[in-house]
Amino acid sequence: MALLDQNYNRHGEPTWTNDQLLFDICSVCHEWTEKERLTHFGLFSPQEYFDDINEPELGVAAAERHSIESYKYLRREFDDHLMSVAQHRYMVTEPRGGGYWAPHLVFKNEAVAIDLPEEIECGHIS
Repeated sequence: MALLDQNYNRHGEPTWTNDQLLFDICSVCHEWTEKERLTHFGLFSPQEYFDDINEPELGVAAAERHSIESYKYLRREFDDHLMSVAQHRYMVTEPRGGGYWAPHLVFKNEAVAIDLPEEIECGHIS
């Protein structure tokens, strides 16, 4: 499940909601397909959670805890087969800023951790 950043309306104003994208990942070829899109109030992406903490070391640890707690909540509420939590981010691969959008897996269940990549190249998820 990808925890996406805050939603904005067509005027650029925050709606105070975040989408979560439930998707399947093939552990062999790493292709993914979207299953469902959910919207919640207050379920931030790990990056948004990290951005609100002034000390980087504390922020990283807090974002990691947030990812694990989100995983536990989403697994109970929606799908027992949930195996990872991701955040959507742009992966820079070239000096001038070229790269690609990818769901970056910030938490992986131990049962599948060895079979899943760190990120999955994709088009832009909006």
